Amino acid sequence: MRHEVVGVLTIQRKSLTPLSLVVRHPGYLGMSLVEIGAGLAVSNWIVLAAIMVVGALSHVYRIQAEEEMLKAKYGKQYEVYSEKTWRLLPFIY
Repeated sequence: MRHEVVGVLTIQRKSLTPLSLVVRHPGYLGMSLVEIGAGLAVSNWIVLAAIMVVGALSHVYRIQAEEEMLKAKYGKQYEVYSEKTWRLLPFIY
């Protein structure tokens, strides 16, 4: 059984942080850094690789689902915002 648990809040220009003017999903960027840190703390390269692969796959899937929903909800406004920002990592993704 599949459940969608993604919600939409109103996009307000004043709520944008300096980081969200560069990347659209700063929360996922922060979670990725925490996951990498946890993998390094374990001092096991296999665990680090597993955390990075699972984390990357889950974040990419979630980001795509959220962006589809945001495009459907906000249309052109979100498209303009997405043209000016990177999804997760500047110059990479």
